[in-house]
Amino acid sequence: ISFSNDALKELSIVEGAVTEILNMTIDSFKNSDAEIASHVEPLEEVIDNLKKAHVISYKAYDCETNSFDKNKFLMNKSIVIIEGAYSSHPYFENYSDFKIFVKADSETQKERILKRNGEELLTHFLNEWIPMENRYFNEFKTEENSDLIIRSV
Repeated sequence: ISFSNDALKELSIVEGAVTEILNMTIDSFKNSDAEIASHVEPLEEVIDNLKKAHVISYKAYDCETNSFDKNKFLMNKSIVIIEGAYSSHPYFENYSDFKIFVKADSETQKERILKRNGEELLTHFLNEWIPMENRYFNEFKTEENSDLIIRSV
């Protein structure tokens, strides 16, 4: 795929906006900072662009490196699957038709993290990310608001 200079410029602007929004969202949640949260520009613009455009660009967050991946391009299709723990934010309620929550028991979760990320990051997940994720799930009632719950083994 090749893009015109104008298209590349537009994609760069969208990428920068999404990166800023995601950084602010993560910071506000991680630090329970309502002030930062109040400055987060809703992702509605990205979703609206996805509905209108044929291709959008975004950067996915990589929890292993604690950074955003390089640009990824998404083609507009009739079915879009958005995955990730924080994709269940109530903001997206009006934009989703069906929500699936995949849940693993804590022992399975630890085994998978250890296998995927190693001992050093396991400690980081157990002490930081899992408690934040559980707080998020409880606060936004993620499991209760899902249409389908899959208990992973």
